[in-house]
Amino acid sequence: GDGPVGATAAFRGAVTNSATHTYYTQPYPVSLDPDSAGSQGGARITVHGTGFMDVDTLACKVGTIGPILATFLDENSITCVMPARRPSPRGDPQIGSYPLEVSLNAVDYSDLNLTTVSYFNEGPDAADFEKSMTIEEALGLVDGYTYVLDVRVPTGPVTGGTVSTIEGANFYEPQTTCRFQTTQSPGIIVNKFRLMCITPPHQAGFAAYEIITGATITTFGFQFHFHARAFVTLLEPDVGSTRGGEVVFVNGKNFLRSAEIGETPDRVGTFCALGTTSVEPGFFVSSALVKCETTNHVEEADLALEVTLNRLDLTNSKRLYRVRNDPGFAFAAPYRAPAAGGTAVTVSGGPFREGTFLGCRFGTIGPVPAVMLDSGEAVCVTPSHVPQAVPLFATLNGKDLSQLPIRFHFRTPPVVESVFPEQGVTRGGARITVVGSYLEQGEQAYCRVGAQLVATDTVSPNVMACVSPPAPPGFVKVGVADGAEDGNVAGKEHQGAWFHYQAPAVTLAAHPPVGDVGGGALVRVIGNELISLEPGGLLCHFGGDAPSTARVLSSALATCESGAHREGAVALELSASGPVSGFNSAVFEFAKTPFPAALFPTAGPTEGGAVVEATTAGADAYAPGSSPGGASAQFGTVWPLALRVSSRGTVEFVTPARAPGVFPVSFSTDASSTFANALALTFVTHAASPEAIAASPDVATAGDGAVVEVTFQKRGVYDDAYVPDVCRFGTDVSSAVLVNTWDVCVTGTRLLGTTPASSEMRGSGKCVGFATVRCVAPSRAAPGWTTVTVAARGATPASIAAFGGAGPPAFEIR
Repeated sequence: GDGPVGATAAFRGAVTNSATHTYYTQPYPVSLDPDSAGSQGGARITVHGTGFMDVDTLACKVGTIGPILATFLDENSITCVMPARRPSPRGDPQIGSYPLEVSLNAVDYSDLNLTTVSYFNEGPDAADFEKSMTIEEALGLVDGYTYVLDVRVPTGPVTGGTVSTIEGANFYEPQTTCRFQTTQSPGIIVNKFRLMCITPPHQAGFAAYEIITGATITTFGFQFHFHARAFVTLLEPDVGSTRGGEVVFVNGKNFLRSAEIGETPDRVGTFCALGTTSVEPGFFVSSALVKCETTNHVEEADLALEVTLNRLDLTNSKRLYRVRNDPGFAFAAPYRAPAAGGTAVTVSGGPFREGTFLGCRFGTIGPVPAVMLDSGEAVCVTPSHVPQAVPLFATLNGKDLSQLPIRFHFRTPPVVESVFPEQGVTRGGARITVVGSYLEQGEQAYCRVGAQLVATDTVSPNVMACVSPPAPPGFVKVGVADGAEDGNVAGKEHQGAWFHYQAPAVTLAAHPPVGDVGGGALVRVIGNELISLEPGGLLCHFGGDAPSTARVLSSALATCESGAHREGAVALELSASGPVSGFNSAVFEFAKTPFPAALFPTAGPTEGGAVVEATTAGADAYAPGSSPGGASAQFGTVWPLALRVSSRGTVEFVTPARAPGVFPVSFSTDASSTFANALALTFVTHAASPEAIAASPDVATAGDGAVVEVTFQKRGVYDDAYVPDVCRFGTDVSSAVLVNTWDVCVTGTRLLGTTPASSEMRGSGKCVGFATVRCVAPSRAAPGWTTVTVAARGATPASIAAFGGAGPPAFEIR
């Protein structure tokens, strides 16, 4: 069919190149008619039974002779022609009876041994065959007829040369010869009762085996089996113990199975011979494989293991079997290991030999190969095994075991459930707590971190503590091991928990670099590797204080909040996990923060620009440049405002432009939001100074401190609380106190109901506000004319150009 190589038939379509294999029911022979045959062969016997089929390969087998093609009659009967076989002498059915089996493929026979053919003697000497010998003839005292009783060697190779011994009576020299089918061979008379024949080369198969005495040929029905010459190609194993009793698998060809019923199994089959030892029966497996059992040897030697099919003719394959002293183990180190396997165990004992398959067998598992270190020491790797104590055997060929094993214990493997913390820096040093079960694994406990072992003395069945070693960034497994010989657990999920190595955080700079000793400063830290896989894993370290959690903005920026600390400079460093490195840090200074004790002036215009002088308390005022951050002021929400130290020991700052209102003023030693609002003073900002309308009186005597009331018009959206606090007589300033205030409103002529409040009308633009303040004329003013204006302290008075009026009222000093 079409399709790729290896595709199934369903995918490839119809298969055109195929073969048919037919399964059939094995035939079942039940009876024979007749059930006997003459020793000369040729008799036709009908086999009755079931399961017979009309096929070309229908065959019979008589004893070891077959296949003999059969004739199909029907499904219950067939006929077979009997071959020549040895008859039963003197009515003994044990010798001349042979099983008849049937096969439909001339290969697989029924092997039921239910139907047996009995052979009887036939031929011209039949009468002599059955007659009895006298005692004198049996003892050889008088001559009698030549009688063949037994053939001691009934099989041999097709190459000939086999010495076949015949036992009987009345063998006479020189007229006695041997005949194998049509080929004659000289007979060697041993005595009147034993004759030896040398087999000639002959084709494979059964040949009639008779004795020629003069002109007479015996017809006792003996046969000689010529078989293909056997060869040995491979021995498995090719080394064994001197104590013997070890099974060797012999590979080769032309091996024969043991003789069947009616034959002599001690003569026909496959036998083994090791060196010059006696020939021992082998266990036939197939024509290419037989099993031999070695015998005891006193000393070590290299011996040829040969095979014979008749106990006489040995193969000449020269395959050596090495006999060595049995190795043994005295002790093992370690003598116990995890049941998961993979532990390298050093075994001591001996003798260990080069060129042998030295191995260890743990209980019923193995053997596993061993690496020989010297004649008394080797190393084996444990297999996986159920947790228990087992015997540890030595083997020198991978099959046969030593007689004296030692004990080895497989422990329950550790189960690691979790590790804490789950991350650490690449330089190591993090203290790791391992939680699980069966953590006590040996005399010396080890944590396995990736491919590294870390010894620890802090261990219990469920908790183990160890210190992480240096490692490159990435994830590794943390497990438990006995020691350096235990093998690697990396990649085995059930033997560890994940641990993350990350590059250490690098701190480059901090801003602001100074904060209050009471803490609370928000410090922005710039650096590298400012990351953590665990929430809250990035920590801020201010000197030796307890670390606090940093807020990560990016891998290069994070914020820290300072804690309370005594005055002075410390190292500020970030760490992703564990302690700080001590190599990259920024300097952060803890300083006391001054607070304002008094402000002058306490009010100013909304457009800003007023210079405010502040008296400080609690700490010295740091001018910019005197420390990394200096001191700064916060005006409401505007910060930082630079401070300037005056010659009088106070500090000055310039107010920013703000809407009218009351604003807190406080100081800080950094540029963050750590301002002490509880200690803040207030500063009032107000609208532009109003224009004075009239002054009463408008004349005063110089130096008499006359009280002057100044009336002015309020402008824009205003509040009664925001009024001028100074009067200016030219360039001289005098404090002002509010006397009264009033509104002039236009309500119309047709108002219904109650007249609205002035504040409501003021908001609608229908009112004009007026106020009067009381001042004291300056005592040191020079006589002459001047102008009177009102303004907040520090603010600029209204000018004629700004308000477009007639100008401030005139005032005369006399």
